[in-house]
Amino acid sequence: MDFNQNSENTNYVPNQPTKRPNGFATASLVCGILSLVLCCTGILGVPAGALSILFAILSKRKGESLSGMSITGIVTSAIGILLGILAVVYSIYLLFYDPTFREQIDIMMQQMYGVSLEEFFSMYF
Repeated sequence: MDFNQNSENTNYVPNQPTKRPNGFATASLVCGILSLVLCCTGILGVPAGALSILFAILSKRKGESLSGMSITGIVTSAIGILLGILAVVYSIYLLFYDPTFREQIDIMMQQMYGVSLEEFFSMYF
């Protein structure tokens, strides 16, 4: 008996076209996760997050909504960008208003570059 001629089989589903994996959605998710990881470095999380948002926008296909991976990439990148910007702002705040942090940076600058923090600022600003 042929499978297609079996009238008792009600579970038969005709072949449906499979969806192609969306590379941009995957790249958006990966860059979003990288943005979260790199937010601790401050400035490196921002470009990774921007790339993630760009890839999510590019992943949208005509007539379809954004995939779950793209939405997750956007959310993780937004969090990574926000945390990266907050880390930079907090570091700048500490540099100007916390004397112990400023002394530590001054010692590090003298050991690495042979220039104090005040001399560095006077040369470039």
